[in-house]
Amino acid sequence: MDKEKMYTNVLRTLKSEDSLNEYELANKLFKSKRVTSDQIRTTYDLLDELLNKGLVNKKKLVKDSVTMDSGNIFESVDNRFSISLDGLTHLKSSSPKTAKATATAIVTTIKKIFIGVAVGLLVWWLTTQSGIF
Repeated sequence: MDKEKMYTNVLRTLKSEDSLNEYELANKLFKSKRVTSDQIRTTYDLLDELLNKGLVNKKKLVKDSVTMDSGNIFESVDNRFSISLDGLTHLKSSSPKTAKATATAIVTTIKKIFIGVAVGLLVWWLTTQSGIF
């Protein structure tokens, strides 16, 4: 699958959910109850790339904290990912409706230019045939 499509799928999934960790996101992306380590790694790589682009927010959530007799504190941390405002903007701009609107605007502009050139040539031809110039 194309990388942009994967980015869009990740952003859509994060938009529909409040926040997910990489395992939950992999389950939703690959539509599976048990995901493989490769699928989790792929999901984590996608999240890392989106995080570097600023399209995803990462939050560390402490699930459990244990203080040992020696005074060392061990924390179980869960990374939670959510879509950022830039991610929403990216998702909106990559939607098919926007692409269709852009294509329609380009076609309309080309039609206007073509009609303008045709009318200009017609006027030029008529003026040269009438002997005005």
